[in-house]
Amino acid sequence: LDSPVSETKLASATTQLGLVSGEVSTMHDRLTRVESSLTEETADRKAASEHQREMFKDLAQEKADASDLADLRSEVSRSLELKSDVVQVNEALGYKANIAAVNIALERIENQSSNVAIKEQLEAKADVKDVCALVDLKSNISDVNAALAELQRGIDSKCPLDELRRVVRDQAVINASLCADCSIGRWIWKSGKTKAGHSVPWNVQSVNTDPENFMWEKDKVTIMTVAPGLYEVTFGFFTHRKPTIQLLINGEPVLAAINSSSYVVHHSSGRMTSIGRHPAGNVTGLTLIDFLALPPRARVAITYSGEETGEGFISLKKL
Repeated sequence: LDSPVSETKLASATTQLGLVSGEVSTMHDRLTRVESSLTEETADRKAASEHQREMFKDLAQEKADASDLADLRSEVSRSLELKSDVVQVNEALGYKANIAAVNIALERIENQSSNVAIKEQLEAKADVKDVCALVDLKSNISDVNAALAELQRGIDSKCPLDELRRVVRDQAVINASLCADCSIGRWIWKSGKTKAGHSVPWNVQSVNTDPENFMWEKDKVTIMTVAPGLYEVTFGFFTHRKPTIQLLINGEPVLAAINSSSYVVHHSSGRMTSIGRHPAGNVTGLTLIDFLALPPRARVAITYSGEETGEGFISLKKL
């Protein structure tokens, strides 16, 4: 062992042993890679086999079994039994009408319909008998001439248009003059009770030909005259005892009616001493007629001092 030859051989053997060891390691790596590849391939094959097995299972479930096929076969047989064969179809078609026959039948139906319509129209028309009866009911020439002559006589008796216009114009003038004296209002005091300041409330409106000028409200103490100008005022009160009356314009007294002989002399109105009680009651009263020049929208009122059982009226006339 200690000889040089032996060391050389040992070194050579060691070198060869190293080479062999490297080749063995290389082979081991190759074998590891091959084994890994085989493992992966085996896993892929198993997965593919499982997938194919599931597919076959699904296909097997979708397929119809023997009983379903038998039912389908019987249903198809029944459908075929209900169908007609070619001979029967040809025989049935032989009994049908062709297009020409159908067209002829349709033309006949249309002709019959038109004939029926014409017949109905003719029946709705008047015949000779009806026409003669209608003609007999008409007026003849002599009747028409007599009617026209009577109409002409009526026209001749009428007033001419110019004369009618003149009469209408004259009547309009007369109406205007009459209407000027027809602006009258009259109101009545019936309650027998006065309001504050002994003012008389006018309970009832008996006449008002010009409501736009005479403004009155129920149970109010004033009456408004819208238009200014000259007015004739008349009032009267009927009581057992002697009252005192004042006429106010816009709250200011302008006239007074007193039951005395001097008042009667100066005003041509009033009430003199009564001769005696009349069986019918108060047939005369304390009255006044006078004329006033009223301003625009004048408020006319009356105050009354006397017994509570009295009644009265006031009348205004636009002049």
